[in-house]
Amino acid sequence: MDSERYIDLAKALKYGCGLARWINGTCGEVETLRTPGYPLFLAAMPNAWVAIAVQGVLGSGVSLLIGLFVWTC
Repeated sequence: MDSERYIDLAKALKYGCGLARWINGTCGEVETLRTPGYPLFLAAMPNAWVAIAVQGVLGSGVSLLIGLFVWTC
């Protein structure tokens, strides 16, 4: 259920509602419980599957960089 609210915020950003949720084709109330970082990330992605893939690549890259750092220490 929480992911649906992030997706609503991402849709709202695409439609120009700012940080108000996109509900039933209109801008809803302003969301004050969630930071705008993840909805901005979702709004930049063409669909959820691409967002999941990008998160996987970023997570793998961070793990690789940490592993390389530890290896050199």
